[in-house]
Amino acid sequence: MPTTAAGVIFLLFTIVVQALGRVWTNSAPLPPEIAHKILFSLPIADVTRVGSLSKSCRAFHLSNPILNFTAFPSDSTRTFDRRLQLFNSLDGFFIHRGTNKVHSVSIDLECRYHFRETGIENCCRLETSRVMGWIGNAIACDVEALTVSLFFRTEIQEEDDFPVTQIEFPSCVFSSGSLRYLAVNMRSAILKGPCFSSSSISNLVRLSLRNVTVEDEEGFCKWVSFSCRFLKKLLLECVNGLENIIIVSSSLEVFWVKCPSAFHLEVSGDKLEDVQIDWDSNRTDRIVLHISAPNLKHLKWVGHLMKNLYLGEFNCLDEVEISFFKSDGLGGFLSLHDYVSARDQFVCSIGSAKVLILTQWALETLFGEYFTHASFYNVWYLRICISRTIDDKLVRAMVFLFKGVPNLNTLDISSNIPSIEVGTNAFGFPKGYWELQGLDFISQLKEVTIELTNGSNGIRLAWYILEHAQNLKKMIVICFPNLPHHSGFMTKLKRTRILSNATVVIQEKKESKYF
Repeated sequence: MPTTAAGVIFLLFTIVVQALGRVWTNSAPLPPEIAHKILFSLPIADVTRVGSLSKSCRAFHLSNPILNFTAFPSDSTRTFDRRLQLFNSLDGFFIHRGTNKVHSVSIDLECRYHFRETGIENCCRLETSRVMGWIGNAIACDVEALTVSLFFRTEIQEEDDFPVTQIEFPSCVFSSGSLRYLAVNMRSAILKGPCFSSSSISNLVRLSLRNVTVEDEEGFCKWVSFSCRFLKKLLLECVNGLENIIIVSSSLEVFWVKCPSAFHLEVSGDKLEDVQIDWDSNRTDRIVLHISAPNLKHLKWVGHLMKNLYLGEFNCLDEVEISFFKSDGLGGFLSLHDYVSARDQFVCSIGSAKVLILTQWALETLFGEYFTHASFYNVWYLRICISRTIDDKLVRAMVFLFKGVPNLNTLDISSNIPSIEVGTNAFGFPKGYWELQGLDFISQLKEVTIELTNGSNGIRLAWYILEHAQNLKKMIVICFPNLPHHSGFMTKLKRTRILSNATVVIQEKKESKYF
C-alpha cells in the first residue's frame, strides 16, 4: 500500500484507469492531455508503474512530455550499486521512448557514500556521465524546460568538501533551439568554451546556474549579451571561474547574482527591473560594481560599500533593500575620502525609492558618521532590521535618515536577536532628544511597528511617536518582559498622552532562547 503522496496519486490513477478500462480499449481512449495532467507531478518511478498496467498505459507513459527524475525510493539510491541499477533502468526508459517530444525534464539526485568507501571519485565520475547522457537525450527530444540538481555527499562531508572530478557539460544544451528554461546546480559540471558559441541564437528565456564552473568567462558573458536575445531572467550563484562579469542585454529584466569570487561586476540593460546582488568581498578598495538600468524597480544589495561604485540614474525605483556586513572602520579598506564619496553617490542614486529596507549595519554605514543630509521624498515605507540593539550610534544614524523621509507613512523596526547581554550603550538619548530634532515625517505617520531591544533608546522613541504622531492609526509595540526596562513598559504606557486616536497593540514575547 503506498504511503507517500505520490504513491496515493498513483493508486488513484490506477483506479481511474481500471474504471475507464472499457473506454480506453474501445476506440475512445482517455485524452492524453487529461492523463498527462493527472500524472505530471509524479516522479518517474510512479509513472513507470503506470506503464506496467497495460499496453495502452505503456504507450502513454513513454509519450509523457513531463519527466520528473525526482523523489526516487530510498532503496534505489542508498548505495552506488543500487543507483547503478536505477541508472540502467532509466537509460532503458529513454531508449524505449525514442524521440517523443518532451516539454519538461527535472533531475534531482543526491548520491551518498560511506566515508570509508574506496574509488569514490571514479564512481562520481560515472554517475555524473550517466546524468549527462540523460541531458543529451532530453535535448534530442526538443525539451523546453530542463532542471538539473546533482549532489555528492558522505556522512561526514558536505557537498562543498566532497572531492568531485568535473565533467564537461553537454554543449548541445546551449545551442538547443527548443530550450526556454535551464537551471543547473551541480559542482561536477564544467561549462567549456565551445558551449558559448555566438554563431547561433539561443531561445532561452530563463537561465539559472549554481555551483558550476565556467571555463571561458569572456565567452560566457558575450554569449549571454549577444546570443541570448530573448533572455529575461538570469541567476548566477557561486559560479566558479567568473571573476569579471560583464552583461549587456537588451532583453534582460531580472538579474540575480551571488559572486563571492568576482572582482568586476557590470550589468546594463534598458529593460532591467530587478537586480539582486550578494557580494561578500571585504576588498572594497579593489572590486568594481557598475549598474546601468534606468528602468530599475527593485534593487537588493548584500555586501559592503565599495570604492569603485558606478550607478546610473534610477528613474522608476520602487523598492531598495540594503544589507551590509559589519566592517572594521569606514567600509573596511576605504579611506575617509573614498568612503564619503562612495556613500554619497549611492545615497543619491537610490533617492527616488518608495520603499526602503535597511539592516542596522547598512543604516550606520550610509547615514552614520560624516553624513549631512538625505533626500528620500518618495519613501512611504521604511523598515529597519536591528541586529542587536538600538544603541547610541544607531540613534544618530536614524535621526539623519528620519530627517530625509518627510512623507513616511509606515515605519517598521524589527530586532533579529533581542538579548540581555547587549545594550549597555543604548541608554544615551532621552525622549526630549527626539523632540528637538524637528522630524517632519512624524505628522505623516499612520502605521508603526517597533520591536524593542535592550536599553531605553527604543522605548523613548516609541513614547515620542505616540505623543507626537497626530495622524497615527495603528501602532504595534513588541516587548520582552524579561529584558530590563521592559517589565514596566505597560504601566508607563498607560500614563502616556497619546495625541491621536490610534489603536495601540502591545505584544509580549515571554519565551526566548536568548534569555
